[in-house]
Amino acid sequence: MKLINGSDKNLSNILQDQQFQKMRKVNNMNNENNENEQKSSKAEQRARSSSISETFVKRFNEECSPHYIIDHNGEIFITHKCEGVPSIIKIEKNSSERYIMTLMRKFLLGGGSRIAQGAIEELQSIAFEKGLQKKVYVRNGKKDNSIYIDLANPQIKGFIKIDPDVGFQHTTDCPVPLWTSPILRPLPYPKTISRNEFFKIWETLFNFEEDYGSYLLLVFVLKCLIIDSGTCPFLIFEGPQGSGKSTMTKIVKELVDPTHPLLVTLPDKEETIAIIASLTLLPAFDNISRLNYDTADALCRLSTGSGLGSKRKLFSNSELSTFDVQRSVIFNGIEDLSSRPDFQDRSITLHLKSFDKDEKILKSDSVFWEEFKVIHGNLLGGLYEILSQVLGVLPSVTTTNLPRLSDFTRVGLALDKVLDKPEGHFEKIFTNHQKAKIFNLFSNDEFALRLKEILEKNDGKLEDSPMKILLKINSPERARHNTNLPKNIMQFRGQLKRSKAVLEEAYNIKFLDLPRSSSQRMMRIWIENYEPFSDSGDLLI
Repeated sequence: MKLINGSDKNLSNILQDQQFQKMRKVNNMNNENNENEQKSSKAEQRARSSSISETFVKRFNEECSPHYIIDHNGEIFITHKCEGVPSIIKIEKNSSERYIMTLMRKFLLGGGSRIAQGAIEELQSIAFEKGLQKKVYVRNGKKDNSIYIDLANPQIKGFIKIDPDVGFQHTTDCPVPLWTSPILRPLPYPKTISRNEFFKIWETLFNFEEDYGSYLLLVFVLKCLIIDSGTCPFLIFEGPQGSGKSTMTKIVKELVDPTHPLLVTLPDKEETIAIIASLTLLPAFDNISRLNYDTADALCRLSTGSGLGSKRKLFSNSELSTFDVQRSVIFNGIEDLSSRPDFQDRSITLHLKSFDKDEKILKSDSVFWEEFKVIHGNLLGGLYEILSQVLGVLPSVTTTNLPRLSDFTRVGLALDKVLDKPEGHFEKIFTNHQKAKIFNLFSNDEFALRLKEILEKNDGKLEDSPMKILLKINSPERARHNTNLPKNIMQFRGQLKRSKAVLEEAYNIKFLDLPRSSSQRMMRIWIENYEPFSDSGDLLI
């Protein structure tokens, strides 16, 4: 074998290195060519996608005559004709994709998710340029003195119009934008029945302790259906285990706004409450044992439409996202849900009895709901007929000297007129309900009870600095066992204001800030027309 000397080895290495560099250069050129081809292919795909998206938007504008809307929450909606019936879609990157792809197939245009997203971006840009600022409704909308109800029923195209002059009727023309949110379930077609038939069914559905329970419930349902009619009341079903609280809640949901699911758990976050409220006309929360102060405050804002869920849209910007929504809400539970007077002032609380096995035949859920399906359309027909008459009477009902739930009271007074009830009928019912609620609330308000106890020990009056009054209320043994008592002056004044209605209406307790004395502010708290208790515990009259 011939040996290779050192110089031959160096020459061989040089030749190999040159060959390697040539191969590397060729490979780089091939890779560059491949990258250029891929870029060209991607550019062609983007151009094709953009072309299909633009063609779709053009066809959509030509054939569907869309109107672009930006609602008061900044959401984008498009109204268009779908098979001759007005339809409205919400334009969002994820939730709208399937609907846009369905329309593309209808227009015989190919394309997948990327092309649909391109079309959505095109539609959004048009909406921001040409869109009208307008309120978008869910399930129910209102125009002048007429109510429009979205049946959300693919078998019944169109809407139900409820009008004071013609009662209720089916229509395919809806002058207000009604969005069918993804959780809405269909309503059956309402059937015409007599008023007597309606009340015969209505009275047998519920199991209230109060004689007036079914009447107050009817007023609540009517108030829910009359959209944009002022402060929205809460409905609370309370009762022992086995009294049918969840079933009663579901019945009301089925009559006003059936959704999937019907009932949900009350969320901790205000933003989540706002999202639920934006998807349904009547949120319903099941099996609630207690409401904390923050949740009660959020729900009170939902009742008045003060805005919920304010937060920054992105971490890097200064824009706020707020839900501007107003809703009634249903709750059910075993105990008093909240001792907050502002929450209770907006609430209608109805108590349910346990079913008496000797008087009622208890049915399984499946049997009950099968029977309910049969009467569902009848109930809606009777309800809508009464609603049309209430709409006719409502403008003539007084708007002065009404309690806090004044809009609810006006609906009750209008119902009295429609049903030819004697004068003062609803006022008596509502006054009795409010008194019972105030006394129940007082018995659960530790702050109010403690203040009443101190006043009774001081001949019904107390005049001192707020700090000294607070120390008397918040004694060490009380503070250990009850964390709801105020711990500082700010909490004390806040609690005093929140409990004002309870203190005045239940036991005629009043309070007044006095002029500053030396370096201290003074306060007077007293029981108006105070009479001490006798040994037997009865008031001395």
